[in-house]
Amino acid sequence: MAKKLANTISILLLLGLFIFPAMSLSRFCDDLVSHAEEAVSAVRQEDWQRGLEHLHSMNLVFDKKKDILHLFLHHELVEGLEAAIRGGLQLMYVEDSGQAVMELETIITRAKYLKSIEVFSVPSLL
Repeated sequence: MAKKLANTISILLLLGLFIFPAMSLSRFCDDLVSHAEEAVSAVRQEDWQRGLEHLHSMNLVFDKKKDILHLFLHHELVEGLEAAIRGGLQLMYVEDSGQAVMELETIITRAKYLKSIEVFSVPSLL
């Protein structure tokens, strides 16, 4: 009985280690992409205030998850995303629409890449 319980707990723990980080990263990346796309829309309409609000929200989401991301992802990936977010904020302050859109597209691309590399599948377990 104790052996079955220990096996069950071990299996649940291992599944949790593989499933929950990927689910959390997926939600995090979806949030970043959503904010970045809204910011792109705002920049194209030259609504700098709305664009700044979305970037500040994105920055807050990133700052909350940054330390956890460093546990599961390569540091250069996390730092590159952070640099793109900070760069986007600076470009919003100077109201440079062309460069801001490029930086926001970089954020979208990086977030989608992070989401794609952390997937749970049976082959990744083997």
